[in-house]
Amino acid sequence: MSRFSEMLKLVRLERNITQIDMHRRLGCARQTYLDKESGKSEPTYSEIIECVKILDIPVSLFFDRFSDVEEPKLLQTCTDIELSSEVSRRLEVLRDRLKRKK
Repeated sequence: MSRFSEMLKLVRLERNITQIDMHRRLGCARQTYLDKESGKSEPTYSEIIECVKILDIPVSLFFDRFSDVEEPKLLQTCTDIELSSEVSRRLEVLRDRLKRKK
């Protein structure tokens, strides 16, 4: 199970949203949604953003870290606040790395 599918299910349950509600709000077939939540298939970037909006969570909650391949596409979809938060986090990581190299 991917980080996305784990967090999707966890947050959905915390928000008391059913799988039926999710698939309807996403505008996809129920089985398609079930495949995303179970990790059988990966979501598209637009599906991730729709889940973020429905669940009212930051996109970063779905990811342990961004890979170099995913980063540009994901950052394009972030809100200004999320982008600012992500930039701050990355700057802190870079500062830590520089301190260790000294």
